[in-house]
Amino acid sequence: MLNFLRHIQLRSIIEQTNNYLRLIRYKNLIIIALMQYTVRYCMLKPHFRFYTDTELQLNDFNFFLLVLSTMLVAAAGYIINDYFDIKTDWINRPKKVILGRYIKRSRAIFLHIILNAIAFVVAVYLSILVANLKLILIYVAAIILLWSYSTYLKKTFLIGNIIVSLHAAIVPLLVWFFEISMMKSKFDITIFNFSDLKKGLFAIAFFAFFINLIREIIKDIEDIKGDRKIGCKTIPIKFGIKNSEIIILAFSCIVFFSIVLIQNVVYEEGLLVLFWYLMIFVQIPLILMFYIVPKANKRRDYSNASNLVKFIMFTGIFAIVVFHLTLFHIWPFNN
Repeated sequence: MLNFLRHIQLRSIIEQTNNYLRLIRYKNLIIIALMQYTVRYCMLKPHFRFYTDTELQLNDFNFFLLVLSTMLVAAAGYIINDYFDIKTDWINRPKKVILGRYIKRSRAIFLHIILNAIAFVVAVYLSILVANLKLILIYVAAIILLWSYSTYLKKTFLIGNIIVSLHAAIVPLLVWFFEISMMKSKFDITIFNFSDLKKGLFAIAFFAFFINLIREIIKDIEDIKGDRKIGCKTIPIKFGIKNSEIIILAFSCIVFFSIVLIQNVVYEEGLLVLFWYLMIFVQIPLILMFYIVPKANKRRDYSNASNLVKFIMFTGIFAIVVFHLTLFHIWPFNN
């Protein structure tokens, strides 16, 4: 009997833990961590070592804190979004509603405050460490904007989509901001040339912005029924689903041809593995969007399109790893 009760208790703990993980969108948080670690070790570290003859100045533990603080702000944003979005969620995705069903809303607010507080304290510590207190403002702005997005801006035309996409774009740039601030406190960085590195980082931020913007519009189409009932003015509600699909494909074209520009540089540098990787794992999935989106007429179809965008997001991150491997000639068949 005792073993049975322990089994029931353990199962309950596992289920509740799973509910909290779903609430904070743990898969998206993993993507954030992957992005920042990939940028650090596949872009900044090799560039510093081979082109400036220096090492990373932010140690591994402090960098872990940077990644943790970024994830905590994002997790808090997901929680507060679900808190204020509960009415539309009951309409759009009733089976996936967590707050009010498995987790009390009061606990969600408390968790939101705690996560943001921890993230802020860590941000203050890191900003003092790298001697750049202005970096605290990025976290303050992110926390305020995510709250504003959940309470009001999400209902406005395009602004909410842009805010979420900007948060995605700042994720890789945070790695640069903190590392370069640390370097400034120790070296005269004017002797170093970071132009190519900065171009690469802003290209990643550009990619992250538009890929997330595409996904946000797709999600707005998925949620049009509930959003319309609470008076949202999203792109699908304002322009209609078909026009929204045209906008999605237009943004997909921007990403596609931006990658073409990158491929030209990559090809000239002889990084053929990266060239073909971008074509097969990023461009071809983007081309598939032109098949999936116009034919979509059910919620499941748009969900498939959203999952495809997630795949492109992941392969885009892994392209940084492939870039690192090809640039430093680790691939035996690279020219």
